[in-house]
Amino acid sequence: LFLNLSSFSSVYHFSGSSLMRFALLICLFIFIGAAVSMVDFTNSAVYDVFDFRDVKDTPIVIPKCNSGCLIFAATLGETYVQHPERLDPYALNIIVVDNNAGINISIARLAQQRDESQKKIPLTGKGSISVINENDPDVDFFAGDFVLYVVEKARADQISYEVYDVFYVSGKTISPQSDIVTILGPYGIGIQAEPSAQSNSLTARLVGFDNALDDNKDGCPFAYKAPDSPTFPGLNIQTKPPIISLVVGKKSGLRFQVILNLIANSQLDMGFDGFYASPGWNGCSKATNGGIQIYRTRGNITNDFYTITQYNTDNEFSVTMDVLPHFDAKHQLSIEKIRNDPKPTIIYGSGPAYLQIPNTNYINVFFEGMKGDQGFLLRYSTTLIPKPTTTGPVTVASSTVTSTITTPTTSSGFRASGCVLSVILLSLFL
Repeated sequence: LFLNLSSFSSVYHFSGSSLMRFALLICLFIFIGAAVSMVDFTNSAVYDVFDFRDVKDTPIVIPKCNSGCLIFAATLGETYVQHPERLDPYALNIIVVDNNAGINISIARLAQQRDESQKKIPLTGKGSISVINENDPDVDFFAGDFVLYVVEKARADQISYEVYDVFYVSGKTISPQSDIVTILGPYGIGIQAEPSAQSNSLTARLVGFDNALDDNKDGCPFAYKAPDSPTFPGLNIQTKPPIISLVVGKKSGLRFQVILNLIANSQLDMGFDGFYASPGWNGCSKATNGGIQIYRTRGNITNDFYTITQYNTDNEFSVTMDVLPHFDAKHQLSIEKIRNDPKPTIIYGSGPAYLQIPNTNYINVFFEGMKGDQGFLLRYSTTLIPKPTTTGPVTVASSTVTSTITTPTTSSGFRASGCVLSVILLSLFL
């Protein structure tokens, strides 16, 4: 393959087994993908590599650009060492064409465009915009994943936003300058923020900035929400590709770090509220092309499991879950509560489901055969259960006695001295 796995190992510190799993996923799931169809919203669309395969030299029109649009792209950056510029050769031959302005740019080079603060610089066009795949069909096997996010300019002009590529900001700290921060990437995205004594709020949705607000047009639910409170609880979330948007209450009070997860972590931290969504799922209920849609990658896993826990502690939590599923009769989600109940809870159908687990530190979530238009969004909140306090031993003059807490009515010092004096005087007369 074109991808240099050893470069990922040195940059992102993946183990040999993780790299092997990644290589196997590329081979095993190379042909995954439903019928070609972008993820279509009222004011935007998200395209994946499958939308442009097997259509050599056939222009695919981008309808969101008819009245003006912004086009953002994300690939895996400069990691293809066989290429002189380390760019994905397949994405270099997928060309965005502005037929009115006579501008041509490959998806690989468009993905590189960013300013000094690493904010992405989109291609701005109006009228006839199309995408042409100039690759020969026999190299489709080597196609790398990418994200193409197209949003109507009129909608973008109404919003305070900034867009980043997870590859270029991985390991860096972002201090938001806009109301909405959108992060793109064809691989997993992790976001972490430290707790703060300053009040703040934050809401995350698995969509672009055009649908990030509560009153969005496509019925896109929040994946994570930290309500405005006297203190900010901190953040430790991760999501599958391709996109996540954060709505920040107070920009000056939040700094967070972005992490590229080449191999998705199968462990979620029970110490923080969080969520888990099936691959490519956004949960939006008003998809404009008539159906629920997912973003596809060549490594989409149809069978998977996640563990929600907090390792290396004996902390116990009360956990509340709500699930937004979209399953047919052949699909389901299993939630295994380990010691609370050996029998897993099964989530069926398409209605919201709620689950309360009063005392736990280990939960498994797993699914099988999840593909096509099947998917779910699981949100959870956790509350640390205080450990019971016990009265410990107190050592006095090399003797151990059990102490009890009392409220003295007189000075304890005088009481102790008086007691000792009484014992001495009594012994003199016996």
